[in-house]
Amino acid sequence: MKSAATGGRATAEKQRELGGEPDECPVYELYAYLLAEGDDEFAARVYEECAEGERLCGGCKEQAAELMREFLAEHQEKREEAKEVLADVDIDLSSERRGLGGKEEEDAV
Repeated sequence: MKSAATGGRATAEKQRELGGEPDECPVYELYAYLLAEGDDEFAARVYEECAEGERLCGGCKEQAAELMREFLAEHQEKREEAKEVLADVDIDLSSERRGLGGKEEEDAV
């Protein structure tokens, strides 16, 4: 995350003076589509702070990295829970079609 490209200016001084360009920033896209978790007010605040030069890229990326860590930790927990649920489900996912290739696959069609 720390080496991610941003919509920021060449220097912090220019960023404060001219503001950032959140519409050109892949880090902001993470906020807008993933890290804000449906909190439109939070995403809008990040956008405004960037565009107005209040938010600098380094701090923004640090916050995004922390939110991404939290997101991934929660995702891993849910994944483990899903594995447990699937282990209890009695379903056969095997198929005679698996592993077909070449001539056998053509004959099956």
